[in-house]
Amino acid sequence: MRSYADFVMGVLEEAVKARIDYVRIMEDGLAYRHGPIISPRIYKEFWYPYQKRVIDFLKSHGIDIICHYTSGNIETLIPLMMKAGFNAFAPLEVAAGMDAVKLREEYGNRILLMGNISRQALMDGPKAVEKEFYRKVPYLMEQGGYIPAADDMILPDISFKSFSHFIKLLKSLKL
Repeated sequence: MRSYADFVMGVLEEAVKARIDYVRIMEDGLAYRHGPIISPRIYKEFWYPYQKRVIDFLKSHGIDIICHYTSGNIETLIPLMMKAGFNAFAPLEVAAGMDAVKLREEYGNRILLMGNISRQALMDGPKAVEKEFYRKVPYLMEQGGYIPAADDMILPDISFKSFSHFIKLLKSLKL
């Protein structure tokens, strides 16, 4: 992880000379449906110090929004990730038990959230989309620091009608 952190900072050395508002650090294997594949202790020992170095480097160059992007349920790691400097999380996979409303209630505006619109609801059609939408989006948008989006890729099993309905609901919000 030390070598990886050094590599990332070396690659970014030129990029951070430009104005950058947001960085997304992606990996897609830290967690699965029932939780992380590593314990908080393992994260703290092997990941935290090096992610913190990279995040401190980014923040020292004026980049304030650092997003961790992964599938699965990372809930037990979020406090350590926040301590490392992450302040945004996505895509908040519903099928893995991630709940943006719960996270907002627990962490307030200390974290930024993106996603958490169930891909399954989008597959199930407009009525399911409405239920999912109204349970989360108005409240989260009112609180701020939230970008509504699907919690996974939009693949052909999501109909155009269903996705269009989601967009229509978004456009109808009066904030």
